Amino acid sequence: GMLFDNPAAGSIGQDMIVANVFLFPLWTIIDGARRGLRQPWIYFVISLFTSFGFAMALYLAAQERQLRWNAAHAA
Repeated sequence: GMLFDNPAAGSIGQDMIVANVFLFPLWTIIDGARRGLRQPWIYFVISLFTSFGFAMALYLAAQERQLRWNAAHAA
């Protein structure tokens, strides 16, 4: 009930719902598979139990690690 208590809370609540439920899973699954991450769907599951910001930061860190690993093994 407090998520849509006032217009400001409703706006950020709606943004976070759309970002966390629709955009983040699509981004992590499609981009993660393209970059070679194993099990990219796990970051969406993590976002359901932790904060959205933590899951996104964890995904970006794993993505950077994978990019560096791919660059090291391509040479």
